[in-house]
Amino acid sequence: MAIDSDRRRMIFDQVRTKAMSRLEGKHAIKAERGLILIKDIEKLRELAGPIYGIAEKEYEQHIRQDWRY
Repeated sequence: MAIDSDRRRMIFDQVRTKAMSRLEGKHAIKAERGLILIKDIEKLRELAGPIYGIAEKEYEQHIRQDWRY
């Protein structure tokens, strides 16, 4: 049985909200509607483990290069 896009979006929103709440509870971030403030970057890196920095590496490799010219 496939999950429709509305249900998928609802599940994603719930997971994202729970994850952000946990990061706030660990005092790594402060989240408000439309804004996430990093309070403790070292704590955030520790909590993220080996996945920290993946998005930044992809950005540098694929997107930023195109913006240099």
